[in-house]
Amino acid sequence: DSFASKYGGDRTHMIGFGGCMFAVCFLAPFFRWQPSETTGGRGTSFLDTAHFVFSMSLYDNMYSTMAILLGSIVTDNSELSDAARIRVLAISKFCHIVASFFVAKAGMAVFSVDDLSSFRKFLVFLSILVSILFVVSQSLMTSPQQQTRLQKQQPPAKTKPKQALNIRKVVRD
Repeated sequence: DSFASKYGGDRTHMIGFGGCMFAVCFLAPFFRWQPSETTGGRGTSFLDTAHFVFSMSLYDNMYSTMAILLGSIVTDNSELSDAARIRVLAISKFCHIVASFFVAKAGMAVFSVDDLSSFRKFLVFLSILVSILFVVSQSLMTSPQQQTRLQKQQPPAKTKPKQALNIRKVVRD
């Protein structure tokens, strides 16, 4: 929230940037720092293990960030009831799972495990497509028409003068 307010206003301005970073972090596990060395039957090299842990940490971090961001935007920018909002978020998670399984199944059926170069090209294409969709969704959510509609939905905030906190009253209560 502090980054969004410092550089763009609100959370909707972070969708495109965060989505592109998410797509890059998604690609990270599939592109190692260096080609795998033969380790003489001792398993994987330390760099391979470090790359895997680092890239999966990046991906997990961006996945969580985007999930929180998108959930917050749905909560902040909708006039839905709590039950309807929960249904929307649950349906979106279900669609996400179904799409992930479909892409994974298609990838396993089409691409060879022995040669991952064509699979990596597919992943780059998929990441570019997802990045474009995140940028388009950000532009739709930050369009002047959408901002005007959202401002009309929200009642003007009542500002109360800040009162000093009385420690004695807090402790007594």
